[in-house]
Amino acid sequence: MIVVAGILLLVLLVNILPDRREESDEEALPYLLEAHVAKGSLLVGRSVVDNKLRALKQLYLVELERSGICICPVPPQLVLQADDVLRFSGAVESVELLHQFDGLDWFGKHQAKGQNLVEAVLAPSSSLVGNSLKVSRFREQFDAAVMAIRRGNHPLKGGLGDIILQPGDVLLLTPGDSFSANPKLSSEFAAVSGLDLNVRLDNHRGRWVLLGFAAVIVLSVTGVLPLAKGLVLLLLGYFAIGAVTLAELKRRFPLELVVIVGSALGLANLMMSTGLADSLAQGLLSVINGYGVFGAFVGVYLMTLLLTELVTNNAAAALSFPIAYAIALNYGVDARPFIMAVVFGASASFISPTVIRPI
Repeated sequence: MIVVAGILLLVLLVNILPDRREESDEEALPYLLEAHVAKGSLLVGRSVVDNKLRALKQLYLVELERSGICICPVPPQLVLQADDVLRFSGAVESVELLHQFDGLDWFGKHQAKGQNLVEAVLAPSSSLVGNSLKVSRFREQFDAAVMAIRRGNHPLKGGLGDIILQPGDVLLLTPGDSFSANPKLSSEFAAVSGLDLNVRLDNHRGRWVLLGFAAVIVLSVTGVLPLAKGLVLLLLGYFAIGAVTLAELKRRFPLELVVIVGSALGLANLMMSTGLADSLAQGLLSVINGYGVFGAFVGVYLMTLLLTELVTNNAAAALSFPIAYAIALNYGVDARPFIMAVVFGASASFISPTVIRPI
């Protein structure tokens, strides 16, 4: 009844609730993106409207260059030709929209391997200031392709590679493997930060990724190859085709967390094999003696909650699990409720107060 009432309330209030998405769209900072219409593209021979280039969310076609002549604004009925250069202005999140157009090559597309994008702010003392991307040979210097440029709230015009860079310009980059190790980063850029935004793999790599994943699943279901081994081989294959980089793997799977959880699981296994878990379970039972199964259930939850205040929640769950399992076996009851008590107890550290000390 509560769920039904909540849904009805949302339906009634949907028209008067504020649209936060539209507010964020208005505040989006304009990047300048440049794309090239390749020969044989499906866009050729069709107008701007027919290609739906004027219906992109947060991305606007501001200029078209044909044979060195710039057309601005772009007429909706203008028919596109091969080698046309299209320039868009819009939010960084809209870069992904360009993937839907066949034969539209944008700056940095061929270097993009599905990695996360990077924003770099040009420092006032940078040697790039006063030069264009072409003159400074940016890609060769930093092993990164510039996908877009932003200059505050002011929309930019002109060729992406011909814009004279100024201090504070923000460059949207698709980084190469050696970009992060470049010693010039600290002197050329005031700030370099990653974005929670990535670009798609190219069609060739994308097909291999999907085929490899499907093959591993099929081999696992048919019993030809264990799933764990298949996933390891799949990961090695992704490394081989460049679909995954070592830097991306480190970012997605923090080594410190893997070591902590792995050590905790190893310690939990030793606790069960040496009988320490049974001894600790008997000790906990002696404390809650007389309260029965429910008292033991509450005791397991409180024990896990105390542990998660001292170590990480993953380690607390790994250490509490063998004790909770031993208690369930001692009472001869189903172990699943005790396991759930461990799970919720390990995730409840947020209930403890946080002391804020004055500076």
